Amino acid sequence: MTSTLLTRRQTLRAAAASLAAPLIVPARVFSQNAPSNRIVVGQIGFGWIGENHISTLLGRQDVTFLGVCDIKSD
Repeated sequence: MTSTLLTRRQTLRAAAASLAAPLIVPARVFSQNAPSNRIVVGQIGFGWIGENHISTLLGRQDVTFLGVCDIKSD
């Protein structure tokens, strides 16, 4: 088994790289339109409550409907 020791320069280089990493991330990740700030909805079934959910959620800017389906055709 061989052991490798880190030199001071290697440690400082690694620390500098880890501190600079957030600067490399695209700005859209931290912006208001970041993917983590959006709600993606898939809905099964409409009925009375489902129609209410859709009408409420479609009016919101932070919600995207991915898919909807209804298994009962009334």
